[in-house]
Amino acid sequence: MADDTPPAKRAKLTFSEHIRVLVGPTKQEFMVHKDVITSRSHFCKAATSERWSASGSQALKLPADDPDVFSGYLRCLYKDFVDIEDISKNQEQVINIYVLADKLGDATSKNIITDKYAEWSDSAYKIPDVELVNHAFNNTANNSQLRRMFVDFYVHEGSATILKDAVKCASLEFRTALLTAFVDLRDDQEWEDEPVSEAFGQRVSERDTCFYQEHDELCLPCASD
Repeated sequence: MADDTPPAKRAKLTFSEHIRVLVGPTKQEFMVHKDVITSRSHFCKAATSERWSASGSQALKLPADDPDVFSGYLRCLYKDFVDIEDISKNQEQVINIYVLADKLGDATSKNIITDKYAEWSDSAYKIPDVELVNHAFNNTANNSQLRRMFVDFYVHEGSATILKDAVKCASLEFRTALLTAFVDLRDDQEWEDEPVSEAFGQRVSERDTCFYQEHDELCLPCASD
């Protein structure tokens, strides 16, 4: 039976309150609309729910984070957008924004970044280099969809030469994830009676909507899901 329950609605943004965010060891100050960031970030929502003061005298502190990365995160937060030029010029910076979004519990921003990275890779005919993948693996959790996407780049779009070089330079976690992905493909019953080559070549950009996305109560699934 179909579920007739209407989809959850997002809270209306009022833009009436701000949060002071102090970032990095120098405590660089950012003023962010409370409704905007708490509608996306579980961390900020939890941090302000109990102790928020109407006077705005309190501040969120991110002493271990880079102000430049936080600036990039705010652009993603407010515009729901990551510029392909940013990826072309500094992939590590974009991945660092993903890592910060992950730390803040902002699934929407993470999804925007994975989608845009897949689009950039397809248009530029490039996959992330091993150093970037190692960096991502070193700063994300085991269930990260970014890890999943990067592994798929190598499994389905990497040449033999790229794979050989990756095995030599990959971190232990990345190498293990690669080998696991190949074994899983081999054991997948869907490909049991098909040529081996048919199991590969599933380009990241051709995956279904939301394939590399995460969803929760602050980030609802796509309409097609």
